[in-house]
Amino acid sequence: RVNGQPFTVAGVVADTFVGVEHRFASVWMPIAQHRVAFPGSTMLADWKGNPVRFYARVRPGAAPSAVEAELKPVVRELATSHPEDLWKDEWLSVHPAGRYVSFAEAGVGVALIGALVGLVLVAACMNLGLLVLARTLGREREFAIRLSVGATRGRIVRQLLTEHLLLGALGAATACVIATRISTAVMSTIGSSGLRPHFNARALLVAAALAVVSSLIFGFAPAWQSMRPAAERWMRLRSVLVGLQVAAASALL
Repeated sequence: RVNGQPFTVAGVVADTFVGVEHRFASVWMPIAQHRVAFPGSTMLADWKGNPVRFYARVRPGAAPSAVEAELKPVVRELATSHPEDLWKDEWLSVHPAGRYVSFAEAGVGVALIGALVGLVLVAACMNLGLLVLARTLGREREFAIRLSVGATRGRIVRQLLTEHLLLGALGAATACVIATRISTAVMSTIGSSGLRPHFNARALLVAAALAVVSSLIFGFAPAWQSMRPAAERWMRLRSVLVGLQVAAASALL
């Protein structure tokens, strides 16, 4: 029963079936049965209602332009019955169904999204860089004691880089888990997309590479500056980090 109306189950599809529009659904039914499942529905009769897409199997070798030419009489009939609702030269456009957009076609959008994500990463790294710098400056007594008992500056820098790499690894692992949960929740909320995001080996490698590179870049600077006079290293590096952070935030806005 669907909305209290009895229906005959004609078959069961795989849970990965998304149809020609790449949409998940709990129940598929013929469009002609819409009034039965939803009494009083005017979806197929109300001209002002929601648009309905039609799909047809095209003859082998037929071009979209030829199909559009065959649909011209349909448009003329609609223009006759609803002259106030159609434009003068309106036509029914034909597009291939179930066609995925290639990377070349979506390149501009993908590049823009990638740039925005990169700016978010830079802004976050600036914030963490300032926190790490402040924390490093607060450990001057510790570093002085280490140097006095024989530790080299290089060893202190390596220690700081190890701490930053550990912080980056923990952050990347946490981010992967959160991103997976959020993506799954968003897709289940939308409910109309055939996308099922998941982390594969390439995504994990990219996340790991970003964690390592960002940890080294934004951890090396505070570590290296910790070996210079306090006032000089703080003012110069803070100015650089704040400038980059403001630049990234302005670009995002």
